[in-house]
Amino acid sequence: MKTLFSLPRSVPIVAIGCALIFLAYGLGGGPGLAVVCDGPQGDPVDTIPEQFPHCRVSQWRRLGGLPALTRDFYLEDVEIVSHLCDNTPRGGVRFCHRLTLLGDPGSVTLAEIRTPLTAQSLVDGLQNFIAGEGSDRLAWTTPRPWRGHLTTAIIGLLLAITAWGWWEVRWPAEPPSPLAVDGEAELDPPSKRS
Repeated sequence: MKTLFSLPRSVPIVAIGCALIFLAYGLGGGPGLAVVCDGPQGDPVDTIPEQFPHCRVSQWRRLGGLPALTRDFYLEDVEIVSHLCDNTPRGGVRFCHRLTLLGDPGSVTLAEIRTPLTAQSLVDGLQNFIAGEGSDRLAWTTPRPWRGHLTTAIIGLLLAITAWGWWEVRWPAEPPSPLAVDGEAELDPPSKRS
């Protein structure tokens, strides 16, 4: 006797696998990133975490409608890798910097920035912020590239096509209907010899 919530006898395992793969991919963090750091709070004699700026990292998921992945850490130091991007007579000198914010727990590497400022001037400004001097808040934002949305859409389309093409692969496998076999036999009955 069938009920309203009865389970099917067999399930399309390839379609379910494709849906799980897409869900796992979409729940992962994408390239978009936002970091907001508030200046250090409290007196230097207080506990160590309050001596350092508190930062919140938000990483957008590949499926845009889902909430971002967030984590907190205390900014303790900064590393920078720099190189000369261009040196044109009209545009001037520009450096490419990749900042890594070191803290407790973990670290965050920001997207590469182009600026005429030297690496030393950036490090000095960040060290002043960590020491509680200057600005009360620092913020970095890496926009979500349109290529990320396009990649997610293409992966979803390919998985949907795969699931549709392999829909008949089910577990457990359904045995062939005996009526279909009998019906095929009746379409072409063997001739009787007299």
